[in-house]
Amino acid sequence: MIVICGMARAGTTLLWQISEQICSSHGWVACTDYNTLFSKVRDLSGTDTILKTYFIDNGVDSDIAVADDDIVFVAKRDVRDVVASLMSQTNILDNEIRSINFVTTKARQAIERYEFFAYHKNVNIIKYEDYVNDRMKLINHLVEIINLPCDTQDEIYEYTSLDNQISRAQHAFSSHNLIAMVTGRHITSGTEGAWKTVLTPDEINAINEVAGDWLIANGYEIEV
Repeated sequence: MIVICGMARAGTTLLWQISEQICSSHGWVACTDYNTLFSKVRDLSGTDTILKTYFIDNGVDSDIAVADDDIVFVAKRDVRDVVASLMSQTNILDNEIRSINFVTTKARQAIERYEFFAYHKNVNIIKYEDYVNDRMKLINHLVEIINLPCDTQDEIYEYTSLDNQISRAQHAFSSHNLIAMVTGRHITSGTEGAWKTVLTPDEINAINEVAGDWLIANGYEIEV
């Protein structure tokens, strides 16, 4: 099984799309309900399954939920950009829901989702900033890890282009593309460091307080 997990707004959909394209011609099953309990997907579909999930099964350790021979891709990103992207995606930049509690809750949630899987023995950490401007590098990296015959990298590159993602998002308002996993408000700027203009100084300071240690440990600079 391939498990794609980690932080929302950190490239999990792109990881899903690339993995699905690599594996589909080899008979793998794509589990398109990402709220499915990952620990039970194997019982539903067999071992050759691709699952994208944000769901954390409370009380189940990741080493139990994920088998030794599973491939695990865990997406991570600067949590400040995760929060900024969530705010843009859900259109709450000028909404009454926007608050210090909202941004700190989303920051904690992002770290929790990342750390649940981050230390699994077979984990592959995919850092958003390493691939955001080099999609072909990511495609080749996933082909190497998944280790299935693949000579369609150029087609996958085109399939995952920004123009095609925008087109899917536009159509998703009337018909959700389950295989591509794109929703109507899925596409935001994706810009590295967008938090500097999206978040207020108070919001930045609040996120730094709850996520500062994680940011430093993962190579992100603390700025105010």
